[in-house]
Amino acid sequence: MSFRKHILYVDDSRDTSVPANIALQPCCYNVVRASLPTEALRLAENSYFDLYLINPSLCQGVALELCKKIRALDAYTPIVFCASVANESFRKAATQAGARGYIVAPVEPWEIEETLLHFMREAESRKQDLIRASRCITEPRPKAVSRSAAA
Repeated sequence: MSFRKHILYVDDSRDTSVPANIALQPCCYNVVRASLPTEALRLAENSYFDLYLINPSLCQGVALELCKKIRALDAYTPIVFCASVANESFRKAATQAGARGYIVAPVEPWEIEETLLHFMREAESRKQDLIRASRCITEPRPKAVSRSAAA
């Protein structure tokens, strides 16, 4: 059984994908790379991932549209953008599209790992809360024993 976290990394540029792969592979992550949004969406539909990491340098609007489509498929798994520049308007648009985080590179490898772990732990906690809540709703309540029947 593998306990490695599975991350879908979407980036159409080989140059910018290298730092994330270097930062994540030694940290026991299985990073699957997609260079096209259509490929990323197909992988998201057919595989399980613990986190989606998207480089917003994809063609204008494509990264946001991909984020929306992934969020429609999966309401809980974190989507994080990793950009080379801080763009507050894009960050707001990414959040509205369903992203949970936004990393501005360059960052140290340990910072990437720490940030992604934070989002994955937060998502796992939410999933566990939902499981507990659904058990409360679906499990039948114990029948009350009437005092006359118990006597």
